[in-house]
Amino acid sequence: MREYDFPLRQYLTTRLAAAYLGFQPATLKHWRQRGRGPRYVKHDYAVRYDQGDLDLWLATHTRDPALLRASSPTQPPVDAATNLVLLANARLERSTPPTLQDGESRP
Repeated sequence: MREYDFPLRQYLTTRLAAAYLGFQPATLKHWRQRGRGPRYVKHDYAVRYDQGDLDLWLATHTRDPALLRASSPTQPPVDAATNLVLLANARLERSTPPTLQDGESRP
């Protein structure tokens, strides 16, 4: 790997970011105008969302009603960092191809 080779960050348009989050593009525009929603990059008229920032925003806005009901001083609710780790692990599980058992071969 050469010193300037690095993994490219995935930047999404407003339309793709909205689809990724499950919202309408107008919702993201509305949030931007009010200083809310996920972080974004703007250069002139181009608006882009870093996919990592979208994942972080989702993790920090994820609520589990069961955890909220069960929270107590001895068992606090799951924080945003834990949500992010759980989200990352779920993505890895979905993207990792199944391993072959001894004696199996790929079709």
